[in-house]
Amino acid sequence: MSGTYEDLEAWQQAMDLAESVYSHTQQFPKQELYGLTNQLRRAAVSIPSNIVEGEGRSSDRELAQFLNHARGSLYEVQTQIKLARRLSYLSLEAGHELDAQASRVGCLLNGLIRRFRTVPITSSEAPNREPRAESRKPAFLTPAIADCEWCRRTGSRSCSVQTLPCLRPGRSSREDSRLPSVPSA
Repeated sequence: MSGTYEDLEAWQQAMDLAESVYSHTQQFPKQELYGLTNQLRRAAVSIPSNIVEGEGRSSDRELAQFLNHARGSLYEVQTQIKLARRLSYLSLEAGHELDAQASRVGCLLNGLIRRFRTVPITSSEAPNREPRAESRKPAFLTPAIADCEWCRRTGSRSCSVQTLPCLRPGRSSREDSRLPSVPSA
């Protein structure tokens, strides 16, 4: 890649996500300081850190490996956001804000991973092996891109929305539909 890691939109968005996570976790209960707060912050920081580490490596294959590590950390963040929401550490609005940011980072990471995953194995890397076929996720884990407003607007060809509510305006989120309704006073 040309330029520096700071030019990567995925890194910029991941930094914004980490900053938001730090901001929102300041409101978590003090007894969670070494629990969910610490874990969520560490996972959020790990996303841009892995992007940078991959960018600093010497091959596209290594870059793809670290982008996959960043995506794994993103999935941790998404899960921990959901848990914080369930425990009422995050408001519904804050949870949606973090979910939307995480979704954008996921879309960008998936695009980068796809771009660098297609590097063929050379004979010097695996002299007596055929290159492995790319593993595919089951269809139920692969969402339709039309379900994500962010991907439609940005033209992204992949998305991480399978773990997040749809961002389409006016559509109720899967997470909201599982929450009990609160009677108005």
